[in-house]
Amino acid sequence: MQHLLTARMVEMTFAPATDIADWFNRIGLEAQIQDSGVVVLRNPGLNFTTAIYDTLDPINRAVCLASAIAGPHLFPEVFPRLLEAVNQEWKARSKVETGKQKWQAEHSPPATSASAGPASFETLYRRIEF
Repeated sequence: MQHLLTARMVEMTFAPATDIADWFNRIGLEAQIQDSGVVVLRNPGLNFTTAIYDTLDPINRAVCLASAIAGPHLFPEVFPRLLEAVNQEWKARSKVETGKQKWQAEHSPPATSASAGPASFETLYRRIEF
């Protein structure tokens, strides 16, 4: 059971903050989306409030989510492998993103400088002197 709960928490850790707010409201907790994009999460049963946003790193997001659900003192017992699982997923996603960036750099046409303008005739067809 802990494995399933941990897997769901890892999935939600990498979800957009608005999706997390919707999920919190569906499971009976409180979530409010502020104009700045910050999502305030509240568990009234534990009298615990925290906040997340989209650019928060995954480890801190996981701790905030787990604390809001299980409480700040109990989340290590409820989700014993959460941080390890989040770290593994973060590394896997980082490798995929790095691979995409590397592939795009290798397969995209070379960028031309906009300030230099088009290459001149002299540059393209200069006489090579020996």
